[in-house]
Formats: sequence, C-alpha cells, structure tokens
Amino acid sequence: MKILIASDGSSHSRAAADFAAGLIARPGETDVKIVSVVEPAAFNELETLIEETEKLADLSNPAAQKADAAGKQLAEEFRAKLSGSEIEVSNEVLGGPAARMIVERAEEWGAALIVVGSH
Repeated sequence: MKILIASDGSSHSRAAADFAAGLIARPGETDVKIVSVVEPAAFNELETLIEETEKLADLSNPAAQKADAAGKQLAEEFRAKLSGSEIEVSNEVLGGPAARMIVERAEEWGAALIVVGSH
C-alpha cells in the first residue's frame, strides 16, 4: 500500500503521521511519501503564478529549505516508530496550491491513502 502524508511541520502533521503509522499492518508492503508544499502568494496573472510555483520547491528558496527539513525530520520520526521493518519512507517538497499539489502527487504516485493533519 502507498500512503501519502502531507506535512507542514506542525504538531498536527506529527499526529497525522502517528495515525498513519498505526494503520500499517504490513510494513514490508507499504511505501510512505511525506510531502511538504510551499504555497505561492496570490497573483493576478496565471503566467506569473506558473513561473513562481516552479521556483517555490527549489531548495535554494528558504521556504523550501524549511519545508524540506521539516519533511526529513518527520520521515526520520516515522521510520523510528516502525524500526526494524522494511518500510520505505521518502520526502518531497512541492510548490503550488497545497490542496491541488497534494492530490495531484497522490494520483501520480498511485497513493491508496492521503493523510493530513487537522487543526
């Protein structure tokens, strides 16, 4: 099973990851992808928005660096919860409107489940 966990670095993201970890019955057959999304400021022109979203996830962007660090930390915590298992956990930073990017990545990757925090 493939599980996508959306993270913004908050305690709500950690709670979502804890919940997801509790759902895993077969770690050797489960892949987990943690995604963090850097959202653009509001723009009036679509062309400007497209150009800017391509730059958002670039790790030279301080916001993307922060999102990447938070995602990596959550991935390490997730692996620690399931230590000794064969689970595959990856981390990715995306740029764009969060809801759309999370759903698009889940569809592209073939996720069976999307887990997000609530606050």
